[in-house]
Amino acid sequence: MVSIVGGEGPPAEYALHSGRVGGATAMMIAGRSDTEIMKAGRWKSAVFRTYIRLSPEMENASSALVPGS
Repeated sequence: MVSIVGGEGPPAEYALHSGRVGGATAMMIAGRSDTEIMKAGRWKSAVFRTYIRLSPEMENASSALVPGS
């Protein structure tokens, strides 16, 4: 990753889990099943739900898609 961003390392606002957050969120928005998201992220439990980040507008629109919300 260092070579991608010019040898300085990732910007401070990005963490190593940013890819997992983005992936889980994108898959949920795309309507993928819990099983598909778990398999893609190699999660063994529903902990993937803690990685899903939605804007307030999206959260209101998709609350029916995420169990327990």
